[in-house]
Amino acid sequence: MNLRYPTQASWKTIDLYVQHDHQKNSLFWEKIDVRPFTCGSLDQLITLGLQVEFLKLEGAYGYARSQDKETIPRKYANIQIHNLLRPYNRDKTIFHELMHVWHGYSLDDGFDKKEHVQKINTIRVEWLSRQARADAELLRHTLTRLRIKPWIYDKASYDAFQTQCENPGRKEDYYPTRMD
Repeated sequence: MNLRYPTQASWKTIDLYVQHDHQKNSLFWEKIDVRPFTCGSLDQLITLGLQVEFLKLEGAYGYARSQDKETIPRKYANIQIHNLLRPYNRDKTIFHELMHVWHGYSLDDGFDKKEHVQKINTIRVEWLSRQARADAELLRHTLTRLRIKPWIYDKASYDAFQTQCENPGRKEDYYPTRMD
C-alpha cells in the first residue's frame, strides 16, 4: 500500500491501512477511541486558548503548534492554515490540525519523531480528521466557533450550512460526502 503522502491519499487507502492498524495496535486505538473529538472538545480547546490563523505557508497546508507538549489536550495551541486553500482542503486541514491538538503527543507527527512514526501518525490523524469533517454538526460547530466562512462543496457541508449560505441549491446537486 503506497502511502507516501498520507494527506493526499484516497479515503479507501487510508481506511484500509487504519483497519489493519486497529487490529495490530488495539491498545493504542482504545486510548484514542475513549477521547473522540466532539463539539464539546472544540469548546474545551477554545477555553484552553486555541488560536487559528490563516497565512501563506511554505511547503505545508497547516501546522499545529503549542508550547505545552505534555498535556492532553494541548493548551495555548496555535493552528496555522495556508490562506490559499480551497474550502474543502481548508476544512480538511483544520480538522487534521485539531486532531493533533486534541490527542497531543500520542498522535504527533512532528520532526522530532522518527520518519516511520511520523507517517503512521499522519495516516491516523488523517483518518480521524476526515471522519470528523464529514460530520455536519461538528463541521458547522467548528467553523462557526472559529469564525470561518462556510462553503458548500458536498452533502456534509450542505447539511451543515444550507441555511447560512446564499442560494445553496438542492442537496441532490452535491457530491456525496467527500472523504478523499
